Amino acid sequence: MIEDGVNVKVDEPTPWVAPMVVVPKPGQNKVRICTDYTELNKHILREFHPMATVDSSLAQLEKLKASGIRLNKDKCKFGVPSVNFLGYVIDHNHFQMTN
Repeated sequence: MIEDGVNVKVDEPTPWVAPMVVVPKPGQNKVRICTDYTELNKHILREFHPMATVDSSLAQLEKLKASGIRLNKDKCKFGVPSVNFLGYVIDHNHFQMTN
């Protein structure tokens, strides 16, 4: 695997290692390499995309209803990459005036 560029030989201490176990495959003259990435995964910076809970979404709808605002289900769109609203195009990065 070193020759194939999958693994890199390390001859000195490094904080970025993962335990590896070589296990024979049952009934075959081959081996399976198992790696535990638990510790490495703790250091990965992942993007955070919070989602509203069902309860909070229902609470928002109740506030609209209480204030007399009605929603037209035919005009409600979910999961679209951008929307045109009052002369602006709004997407996940920014909003800009339409031309």
